[in-house]
Amino acid sequence: MTYRDHIIRELVATERKYVQDMENLHDLKKTLLDKAVIPGDVAYQIFLNIHGILDFQRRFLIRVETTNSMPQSAQQWGSIFIMNEAAFEIYQPFIANQRKAAQVANQVFDKIQTAGHPVACDFNTLDGFLLKPMQRLAKYPLLLKVCQSI
Repeated sequence: MTYRDHIIRELVATERKYVQDMENLHDLKKTLLDKAVIPGDVAYQIFLNIHGILDFQRRFLIRVETTNSMPQSAQQWGSIFIMNEAAFEIYQPFIANQRKAAQVANQVFDKIQTAGHPVACDFNTLDGFLLKPMQRLAKYPLLLKVCQSI
């Protein structure tokens, strides 16, 4: 396996895992609302536009998988990011709200924990999930830079 293959494999695998994590975070929000554990406005303060982010990431994962299935000579990894440049703006409100979301989640965590959801097993786990979108966006340029250099 070449270094490039390793980087591409990491990109694809971590993208799959990231979508799964966003699905878990979205599922926590849905569970909290379905069980009326916290009011809708509080859930919105914590999870803001997680549904839109999840929707975008699912479509983006399809593009990643499609690119990965092409012959190496036809793979244009940068183009899927360029094509989706404007769509990545969906992250702006979530990331700008991240600190406030963590504070609100911490204030009502005793209620959140009663939902019995795996993401809410402890506050650090939930806080880690709330940080994932910012961490993922920071990782894309690094992966692309490595892909361009090989």
